Amino acid sequence: MVRRTNDWPRYLALSIGVAVIGFGIAVLIAWHVHFIPLIQVAPGQPPTTRQAASCYVLLGAALSLLATGHRRVASVCAAIVFLLTVVIGLEYALDRDLGVDHLLGSGYITEGAEPPGRMSPIAALSYFLSSVALLAISIPRLARHASAFAGMIASVLIAVGSVLFLVYRLTHMPVYGWGHFRHISIQASAVLVFLGFGILLLTLKESWISKTPPPWLPLGIGLGLSAASLGIWQALLVHVESQLPLLSHIILAGGILSALLVGIAVHAAQQASIRSRKLREGKDAFERLFDASADALLVVDRDGKIVSANQRVHGVFGYTAGELIGSPVDSLVPVDLSELHRSNPESSLGRPSIRPIGEGKELFGRRKDGSEFPVEVALSPLRERGEIRVLAAVRDITARKQLEEDLEATRVQAIASARLSALGMMAGGIAHEINNPLGIIHAMASDLTEMAEEDSLTPQAITRKGAVIRQTAERIAQIVKSLRQISREGAGDPLRPTPLAKIVAETLEICRAKFKTNGVELFLPGAIPEVSVACREVQIAQVLLNLLQNALDAVLEQEGERWVRLEVNNGDDSVALSVIDSGPGIPLELRSRIGEPFFTTKPVGKGTGLGLSLSKTIAEDHGGSLEYSEDQGHTRFSLILPLARKAGAA
Repeated sequence: MVRRTNDWPRYLALSIGVAVIGFGIAVLIAWHVHFIPLIQVAPGQPPTTRQAASCYVLLGAALSLLATGHRRVASVCAAIVFLLTVVIGLEYALDRDLGVDHLLGSGYITEGAEPPGRMSPIAALSYFLSSVALLAISIPRLARHASAFAGMIASVLIAVGSVLFLVYRLTHMPVYGWGHFRHISIQASAVLVFLGFGILLLTLKESWISKTPPPWLPLGIGLGLSAASLGIWQALLVHVESQLPLLSHIILAGGILSALLVGIAVHAAQQASIRSRKLREGKDAFERLFDASADALLVVDRDGKIVSANQRVHGVFGYTAGELIGSPVDSLVPVDLSELHRSNPESSLGRPSIRPIGEGKELFGRRKDGSEFPVEVALSPLRERGEIRVLAAVRDITARKQLEEDLEATRVQAIASARLSALGMMAGGIAHEINNPLGIIHAMASDLTEMAEEDSLTPQAITRKGAVIRQTAERIAQIVKSLRQISREGAGDPLRPTPLAKIVAETLEICRAKFKTNGVELFLPGAIPEVSVACREVQIAQVLLNLLQNALDAVLEQEGERWVRLEVNNGDDSVALSVIDSGPGIPLELRSRIGEPFFTTKPVGKGTGLGLSLSKTIAEDHGGSLEYSEDQGHTRFSLILPLARKAGAA
């Protein structure tokens, strides 16, 4: 049904083409059988020549073929007319017979001194323009400009044909003639109107489908009216040149000026129509997007009343869109519009100006059943029906909140896993560090027992051996204390100024023996600077422990020198704990991935890929950083932390 509606210009153009073909064939037959009434409507009037009739057949055929999509054959028909009219134009220009006047037979009806069988100049020019317009439409490469070009020609043809026909009917005076040359016949003027209208239909085909006026329409109307003014001026000039010649010239100038003004008016109306259509399309698109949005959208007036809502509000709040009209928006979400109104929302119209509300705090919406749920709300000013209103986009973030909680729980578990992994790797060294003092305690206790049994126990011996037992027990207690300190979760601890030396000492208590057991030399700084960092002590100790463990793993399997060096560099506002190892280093192509979650250069089963990632996160949470660099070909990881006095000042 829609296709038939859009195709009616093509069918009408086809009908016009067939009618023009039929008239041309009828005129040719009339010449053959000497049926004068069809050739010449009245004695003394211009006849319709065989040349003109053949042009009707060819132009009508081209028009019909273009209407049915046969461009190539149509271009051949139009090209024949083009060549014929060019030759006739040369005949008039050179005042010679080039052999085309009697191709279809001799002209036995003449008018004045006109060469018999030759069409008039205005007819030749009109058919020439018609062929050019049809050729432009038939050539695909000219499709971009063909419609405009052919449309303007069609407008001129309709105007010229209409003036020729009307002036003849009113005054019996021919127009568009020059000197002694023959004028066009009244039949031909009617054919020009039909041809122009048929060509115009082809050029407007796309406009009918898109429902938009063609951009060339104002110029086409202006040219058509100018051509009509020229014909009327010539008719008046011939009719009253002995009486009011000035009036004729005034009419010509006024006609052309009027044509210009009409063209300008049409252009203005066309632009207004385009703007109106774009506004309608924009409004329709907005309404479609409004209803299709995944968020609940509410349009609120200055009084905070809901004036419009999309369908999504039912899924979010349980209300239908109709139930919310006129309700205060704060009955659904705590929206304060006063700040937006104070910021002159008119200045934000026409550009995206969405501002989230409730940043830094949780917002809750209220459903129809009274239950609350977390929401995210964004406000944007808009103009609707001449009033400044506010568009509130409400998103139910229940699922997102749950996901965030799940991710946080996973992150905590990952941190605990990485921490326990590092502690587990150090467990062998811790056991060795504790076993040695336990052996000393056992030996001292055995000596005291034997001396008591032999009755050789003296107060001096008890004092001496008791002191050894006490010192050794304190050593074990210190190791256990350090282990308990670092094994805590620590994420909930407050930031406190903590001496850097204390953090380093507690960490080394746990891992020093591991290096000794594996034959890895651990180089330590001569003295730790007496500075403090504002930190969660447990987390910073865990990062340092992780860096030392990674360095140990890097040198364990290699031959030759195996060492790890801890350096402390104190700056003006920060301190850097650097761990350097003698390992093979990190390949260049893998350095960009350092710190990615689950990325590790260790063999399968020996690393989680979370240690450095979590260490980097902890460093950044403390306002510092974890950096990788090279130190004379060796790997260096530096934990940089702001000093306590700087953190406190901030």
